[in-house]
Amino acid sequence: MSKRHTDTDKWTNNRWFQRLPGKYKLLWFYMWDMCDNVGVWSADLDLAMLMLGPSFTFTEDEALEALGDHVEVIDEKTKEWWIIEYCEFHHADFCEKCRDGIPDIPEKNNALRSYFILMNQHHLWDRFLKRLESQGYTRSIRTPLGKERLGKVRQGKEKKEYAPSVHMTEAEYDKLVDLIGKDNTRRCIDKISHYKGASGKTYKDDYRAILNWTVKEVTGKDPTDWEADKERKQEEERKVGEKKQEQRTKEPIPDEAQATIHTLVHGVGKSMEDGA
Repeated sequence: MSKRHTDTDKWTNNRWFQRLPGKYKLLWFYMWDMCDNVGVWSADLDLAMLMLGPSFTFTEDEALEALGDHVEVIDEKTKEWWIIEYCEFHHADFCEKCRDGIPDIPEKNNALRSYFILMNQHHLWDRFLKRLESQGYTRSIRTPLGKERLGKVRQGKEKKEYAPSVHMTEAEYDKLVDLIGKDNTRRCIDKISHYKGASGKTYKDDYRAILNWTVKEVTGKDPTDWEADKERKQEEERKVGEKKQEQRTKEPIPDEAQATIHTLVHGVGKSMEDGA
């Protein structure tokens, strides 16, 4: 039976994990146990909710929103989710060596070789190296396939010009789009650009200025009203998801799921007997 390391500091020093609702903490543990050796999990949420218990229900969108930037969907068709910090946690020494390029693999190190194979199969090298770069690993990092060196600009943190005199990061732009939609975001950017050009006004933070007054000028609603609408929609989707889950619990368990449960239970029982 495979074993996985865990970080006990998450209960005291990880603000994100501490604030995570209980059902998503359990989902996080389940994903951590069921993913492969590079942190990729085939997202079978029906089976996950079945294993966590009938009182724990959520939709795919709710789970992804709760887990935030700790999880990335790498394949929409096959529903493969990548636990982003998994590689760094389980292969810390390897990440450190990546400062100066991908290290050589000893011929007899089958575990590390299988790790490289999985990274290639999931096409994770670009994502993995960019994450290392964002944490300060900016020296001559390259993939094992000999791709070009990554630049030294930290992805997502450099401000871009979205209109004359209007600058923000990609993450800030994405937040606006998520809050008020792409069309409204474009109108807000154009409005504050015209205002700055005509008045000579400058802002320390254009993103905050847009939230402070431009959003209401363009849409007629404060950002807090948009947030309330978003939360209301999420609550409606949650209730729909609960109804669907309630219907699922009344349906017979598929043979494939029963076989999986039997295998898991049998494995747990055998490991307990072995440890006795």
